Amino acid sequence: MVPQNPKLPDEISIPDFVMLGRNPHLGLLQWESKEDFNIARKSMSLTEIDYLSRRKLGEISGGERQRAMLALAITQQSPIMLLDEPTSNLDIYHQIKIMKLIKKIHTLKSGFGVTILAIHDLNIAAQFSDRILLFSNGSIAADGMPKEVLTKNNIDSIYGSEVTIITHPEHGTPVILS
Repeated sequence: MVPQNPKLPDEISIPDFVMLGRNPHLGLLQWESKEDFNIARKSMSLTEIDYLSRRKLGEISGGERQRAMLALAITQQSPIMLLDEPTSNLDIYHQIKIMKLIKKIHTLKSGFGVTILAIHDLNIAAQFSDRILLFSNGSIAADGMPKEVLTKNNIDSIYGSEVTIITHPEHGTPVILS
């Protein structure tokens, strides 16, 4: 689980924080193995935070903290990954990079079985999701593939705003314009 705005300890080093993802795999009095350290290093490299290895959580930006949280989740190697606004606090480069990484990890056989995102950016959701659920007043209002769910009628009625929807020229996914 990667929450949107977690309370994190400022004094922990980035590698030690990412290594916390291995805790579920350790016995009561067991120390991390060489393999555990390699998994954490690979996760830091995948999320492009390996350059932060000498820094502490309290010394880095919000976007870097978000990527550290994702590195921890990847290090855990859970069959289910829950992400709450994984692109918050990130510039457009890192938003796309993180979403491509999540998609890649999800599709790898050794990766996660199920990835669930809570995300408000419908255009990013359309581009990177296989299935979308739209909620209205706590209930599922629409469920299906992005092309089926992100329609003008659904967006106008659920969000109370008039939009224009075009098809992305490269991805073929819906793009919502206000």
